[in-house]
Amino acid sequence: GIVTGVLNYDYSSCAVAIGAERVWMNLSQEGKDDLDDLREMKMINTIKLSTADQGSVQAYQISFKGQKLLKRKLTQSSQDAVNSFCFTADGQPLHVGMQDQKFFFYTSDKEYKVVSKVTETEDVSYVSSPYLPDCIRRGLRGMTSNAHRAYESAAGKSDIKDEYSEVVSLGEVRVMIGEWLPFGDNAISSLMDKLGCQDRIQGGFFSDVIDKTPQEEVLETPSGLTGVRMLEFDLLNFVNFEADIHFAEDEGIVQVENFGTHVRTDGFVLYGIKIEAIMDHGADNVSLDLLSRLLMDMQHDSTRIIDSLVSEYQRSLLDIIFYGDRFSRDKYNIIFAEMINPKMSAELYLDGKEHESEIKQVIGDAYSSHNLSDDDVLVIGKLGLLVTGRGSARYEPLCVSYLTMICRERFVKYFYARVFLMDQTLRQIRDLINHYDEDPNSVSNVRKMMGDVSRGVILLDECLLYLEESLAHCSLAGAGSDKSLQLLASILNAGVLLESLKRRVADMRKNVKGASVELVSIQKMTGVISDTQQGRMQDVLTLSASRLNDIQKHAADLQSLLMMVKTFLTGLFAFEIMDRLLGFAYVSVDPVSVAFTSNVTTLEDGVTKSAVGDYFDLIHPIVAWPGVQLVLALICWFVINKLYSDRRLMALREEHGLTRNLIIRYTFNVPINLQALQDMLMYKYVVQEDLDSDDSSTFKKLVYNEMDTLKWR
Repeated sequence: GIVTGVLNYDYSSCAVAIGAERVWMNLSQEGKDDLDDLREMKMINTIKLSTADQGSVQAYQISFKGQKLLKRKLTQSSQDAVNSFCFTADGQPLHVGMQDQKFFFYTSDKEYKVVSKVTETEDVSYVSSPYLPDCIRRGLRGMTSNAHRAYESAAGKSDIKDEYSEVVSLGEVRVMIGEWLPFGDNAISSLMDKLGCQDRIQGGFFSDVIDKTPQEEVLETPSGLTGVRMLEFDLLNFVNFEADIHFAEDEGIVQVENFGTHVRTDGFVLYGIKIEAIMDHGADNVSLDLLSRLLMDMQHDSTRIIDSLVSEYQRSLLDIIFYGDRFSRDKYNIIFAEMINPKMSAELYLDGKEHESEIKQVIGDAYSSHNLSDDDVLVIGKLGLLVTGRGSARYEPLCVSYLTMICRERFVKYFYARVFLMDQTLRQIRDLINHYDEDPNSVSNVRKMMGDVSRGVILLDECLLYLEESLAHCSLAGAGSDKSLQLLASILNAGVLLESLKRRVADMRKNVKGASVELVSIQKMTGVISDTQQGRMQDVLTLSASRLNDIQKHAADLQSLLMMVKTFLTGLFAFEIMDRLLGFAYVSVDPVSVAFTSNVTTLEDGVTKSAVGDYFDLIHPIVAWPGVQLVLALICWFVINKLYSDRRLMALREEHGLTRNLIIRYTFNVPINLQALQDMLMYKYVVQEDLDSDDSSTFKKLVYNEMDTLKWR
């Protein structure tokens, strides 16, 4: 609506919490201010809800009073203008969804879907110099100045799609961004070794890419490196250096980024810059609209700076705390300016109108403003501080002390939410265990979740130790006798914040310990379930083995009966053959009284009665002996059984695969080339293929016929 000109608002890029994620999106502070005004006038209703990940969400609803006002005041032209981006061309209302940190509009029937550009943040061209306040410097080495390159910013372009109005501007701006990271003595020592603090040639270029093949002679890295120039260091306490950013930007965007970076043993990290120019605005006229976009870029790039220098272990701690989205983690801004235009009393900047909306773009929702002196003004916001005046530099020690505390406080807030999310996961695991017999996959799901939770609890406990050590050795700057400094110290109240943090960390120690105890209890319950399932499986296997034994005995009985039937049928067949050959029936035959020639008839093939009679006359003397006929029949039975029946049975076994197979299994614990394996299988005749897949792994089994028998001799 803003880009198309329907709504006359300014907007800027800021991080917004959407569930467990922080998404950078274009947000209008003027629009938010109008919503607050409508709430005050009871035109809209709001409700705040808790989310499953221990966050909060606010929903809006038009009130009956607001509906009556719209019916009286809303013109058709205004309604059509709003409907142009709230409805499709055929009048279907558009709904809003989110996927992969992208918003999209869609209709109820899902046939229309278009990605919103609200998350497409805008870049501006600027030139900056590294800056660190004197209160954290220890050496005399000067910092780099890029003031002579300020003209390059005016020649650059920007991605801003809307015309912005400049209501408040600043002069001689210095920006400090702070965060707290889990550091310790060993971590800071490792960082100094990586930076080469004690080497003859210090600094160099750094990247967060991990070299997995250090033995190779070539390493390819994506575009974007960080150049480091050492300033000073203390092996036990801190290191100061300049970070020169060399990240790829869109065509036409000119960004000379050079950060001053301060890393302390207690985990406090500070990034500072001095703005030389933004677009065509010089150092004495910095627009807050442009400054808000610079701050977004500074937060992104500062994250990439420190991530390229810390260890993989520290990155894993940050992933646990920030739900795997450490690149969008929260930071706190402090902006110092020697001049502010227009120059007014502090309370006039929070007028609820355009001045406040401009300031909220850089420090978030502003909730208080103070006159530190006749010339110095302090504005406190949700995301930062704004200190203006000719004497703003003298407030730096107190502001840095407050920054160390507020960065810890924001980290503790995310830590607390993460602990409760862990507790919720443990309750889900317990529920799965209590109903494990309702889902066959429950045990595997429990084990997978248990692995993740176990690692999370261990890392949370270690991270909490870093917090406790950091607060135990924390010191704050004093205000002295200066009344302005004393007023600032009483407003910021860093000492009270320190005591509050100690109590909150002690309280979280109880939560982490409770999660550990719950984890041990669930592990025991999982062991009981595993034993129960193993017992059931053993019973099933025992029953199956008993049934297989019964089936085997039954099969052996059937085989014996089959052999008996086969032998009996073969014997009948043999006796029938002997009956035809000898001419006698095997029941009550008297060979002496048999008249062979009386029953002989002429055969079709010309065999005469006399020939048949001669045959029977020939064999009669032999078979007339007692028992000879039986012996001949038994011999015939044996021959037929061996020459025909046994061979036919073996042929049937081979035809139906009833022969015994020799199975040989080899296990090779060596790595394989998957591409070569796929190429080999392309030329094989695959007869069977099985696929077993779950959330954690995929198992594929292929069976093929090997035609080259020489390979298996």
